[in-house]
This record gives sequence, C-alpha cells and structure tokens, in this order.
Amino acid sequence: MAKSKKNNLIGEGGFKALIENSLDVIMRFDRAHRHLYVNPRVEEQTGISPDQFIGKTHAELGFPSDLVNLWGETLEKVFTTGVPGRVEFQLPGGMWIDWLLVPEFFPDGSVETV
Repeated sequence: MAKSKKNNLIGEGGFKALIENSLDVIMRFDRAHRHLYVNPRVEEQTGISPDQFIGKTHAELGFPSDLVNLWGETLEKVFTTGVPGRVEFQLPGGMWIDWLLVPEFFPDGSVETV
C-alpha cells in the first residue's frame, strides 16, 4: 500500500518530466522499428527534432546504412528474445553512444515495444 501511494505522488506528469528532462536519449519503438516516442535530448545528438522521428524508422530518417542495420538487428533481437540488449556505436558526428534496449511486454508475455 505504501509503495502504491508513493507512485501516485509522482504521478504520470512526474514521470513525463523525468523522461523529458533526462540527459539520456529515450526512445520507444514498435514492432516495425518505427519511433513511437523520442525525448528532446535526441536533437542534441542527431540534429533532428523529436517530432521528425515519430512514425519513422532510422532508414527513413536517413541514417547511414551500417548504423541502420546494426540498430535493426539489435532491436529485432530484443523483440524476438524478450531479453534486454546493449550495443555501442559512433554517430556520424563522432559521438559514441552506449545504447540499452529494454523490452516492454503485452500481458501474454510477448514483446509489445522496445
């Protein structure tokens, strides 16, 4: 009961504020690897505004094919296995990224989003 009350104190708005103000890029993908959500931090790393990501894959956004393939393989592995994934890569601008991918599950145990 105490934990439930504590979670209610944070509320949806509090969680959104945490995500929107995170120093890390936070993304959410559907099964077709389209972006469902990206936080504002993404623009600092990519030069692409968050709203331009929504509904698009990395390929549709024009990222280099080697990165698109790496990201697609990593996403697919998480969707298929349900096990979190991790990969390091360098963005075209030279920034190194340590990408952690975490599955979100449907009630039946299958992966809904990453």
